[in-house]
Amino acid sequence: PESISNPDSIKEKDKLPIFIGHGTVDDVIELEKAEQSYKPIMSKSCVEVHTYKNMKHSICSQEEDDIKTFLESCINKK
Repeated sequence: PESISNPDSIKEKDKLPIFIGHGTVDDVIELEKAEQSYKPIMSKSCVEVHTYKNMKHSICSQEEDDIKTFLESCINKK
């Protein structure tokens, strides 16, 4: 990256890929609160957000598949 002190100057290819997964019925961190927490980084990083219907504060097989696909795409970009 050109400048860590100025995130707006980071080129698209240098942005950190981030995977975010969240269940719609998470009883630990409400979906709305989670969305507020990652909103500021959406334009500064390559963020991929997945929401899983009826999933609580856990992980499901669909999310595992999505993480695998995400990681494979990150490796293939290098």
